[in-house]
Amino acid sequence: MDRHRINLYEVEKPTNHRFRYQLVQVIGLDREHTSNPDLIDRGLNQLGKRVSIRERCPVAVVKGASGVQLAMPADVSLSETEYGLAPDIVRLKAEGRVKDCHLGTTDEVDRRICLSFLQFEIRGRLWSEPDLWSGNIHEFFPRKPLNGGNLSREIDFYEGFHFHVRYLDGRLFVGIKLAHKYVDAAWAVDRFRQDEFERVKMRMFLYHFGYKWYPIQLIEVMEKSIAEAEFVLEH
Repeated sequence: MDRHRINLYEVEKPTNHRFRYQLVQVIGLDREHTSNPDLIDRGLNQLGKRVSIRERCPVAVVKGASGVQLAMPADVSLSETEYGLAPDIVRLKAEGRVKDCHLGTTDEVDRRICLSFLQFEIRGRLWSEPDLWSGNIHEFFPRKPLNGGNLSREIDFYEGFHFHVRYLDGRLFVGIKLAHKYVDAAWAVDRFRQDEFERVKMRMFLYHFGYKWYPIQLIEVMEKSIAEAEFVLEH
């Protein structure tokens, strides 16, 4: 079995780090109303991500005897209350209840909510760092590859880190371990001819969108140029 070394950093005085959250009822995504009960968990994860992006805030899925709810910061007002999770429509209804919690809580539900809120804050700080790019929501790498001094290199070697937050023996830690990415040093348009892109479908690429870098997957090759393509702007 492979062994991995993780550095653990304990969060000091966790009771001083407090959150106020509200619960939002999820309507239409349960075994009684959904078209496919086997996809409920997948739908909830998708819903949580979409609400988080829409409202620009942390969101945690809470399952209980009263149904499924989303935990969100208490000061957030929903700008959208209906989401399409084909073929179902899910509606959100704020319950008007606000609860206080802190990182030192022993309540399991509050712990999951606090971890979700804390990880959101950490990711936000890391995403705003101009010298980093993100491999996924937990991995970050410097923009300069480790072998950047080798001008004849064909592969860029990035050494970064993966972070997670968890409770161990009742104490809260941020865990850090090394992460690596290998990226072709050449641009895709220089590496492949136009007729070769068909054979690299499903391959991963590092997309440069100004200062934002992120991995993408090549699903299909379009005949239209970017200037000819049409897009729908979501408000």
